[in-house]
Amino acid sequence: MQATDILGQQSLIQKFEQNIAENRVPHAQIFHGSALTETLPLALYYSYLLLNKDERVLRLDHPDVHFSFPVNTTKEIKKNPLCKDFISHWRSLVQSSAYFSLKDWSEAIGVENKSLKIGVDQAQEIFASLKLKSFEGNYKVMIIWGADLINVQAANKLLKLVEEPPQKTSIILCTNKLDSILKTIRSRCQLVHLSAPQPEIIRDQLINEGVESKNAFSSALQSEGSLSLARALSANLDQIHPFETAFVDWMRTAFMAKKDSKSGKKLVDWSEKIAALNKEDQTAFLKYSLNIIRKALMINYKSEFLVHASVLPSGFDLKKFAPFVNEHNIFELQELIENGIYEIKRNANAKMLFAHIALQTTRLLHQKK
Repeated sequence: MQATDILGQQSLIQKFEQNIAENRVPHAQIFHGSALTETLPLALYYSYLLLNKDERVLRLDHPDVHFSFPVNTTKEIKKNPLCKDFISHWRSLVQSSAYFSLKDWSEAIGVENKSLKIGVDQAQEIFASLKLKSFEGNYKVMIIWGADLINVQAANKLLKLVEEPPQKTSIILCTNKLDSILKTIRSRCQLVHLSAPQPEIIRDQLINEGVESKNAFSSALQSEGSLSLARALSANLDQIHPFETAFVDWMRTAFMAKKDSKSGKKLVDWSEKIAALNKEDQTAFLKYSLNIIRKALMINYKSEFLVHASVLPSGFDLKKFAPFVNEHNIFELQELIENGIYEIKRNANAKMLFAHIALQTTRLLHQKK
């Protein structure tokens, strides 16, 4: 891995190099990106710089670089899952490409429909890894990937470690959901904001990986700065994404509410289908939907140049949808969906939650100006 392999973060790398040269190394940092995908490659490269550009860091076999990541039980690990139980999966995935998503990780370890988390047992692992002296007398590094999935009990245990870390210890928390990290932990970490890679950077990376130029740029524009999402999009350009099908069904049923007496039942049936997804996919679907609604708003207010395509692959025309998304309902629509994301984290009844979202969306779309 070279500095040029870290997409769109060259200015941060230069800053890191200068800080390390001047011995200004924070004991705890939060790497915050628009996508979790982008944070791990930078965290690895920072560790590589901190440990004197030792190639073992990038090979994932340096004794002083440790990892923590969200897990859950699987068919093989039936109780008390620890990161060490999945370290071979972790190494395999990172060495394949450090740009991978939470969904990629879930599939790699086979957690099926369960939510991932970093719990108290993993917090104890972190303590055990960092309480020992470094093997080579340099820094010890702990990279916590998916730090927003640290549960409250684990976060309270880790707070003391962040407040009073062992000497020459660097803790890096990687996240794309800053608000989900305990406020007392956030306040004790130096915040590093990653800029989302420009579409041209992601396009060029896809082309280097063998994707056709036209398809590469289309996927890059829709990826919102996530290389893993761009890869998935480029591999399925001829297919309609399941989220798109679900979104279109939702909106079309909502629009028919005034004319179709059966639309209420159809919306409840729709909500049950979405509720059957795992929590990560439920959250991803709501984020996808919010993104489409925002694109419709841009079109409505003559900012169509910011939207890559006004017609979705399924044929759903955002230009026709756009007039129904305006200043009179956009804030309520956004709040409704964002609250849905929040309630999923709190283990709300998914059927009731999505039925509520579907019915309220119907009301808002038909709301008179």
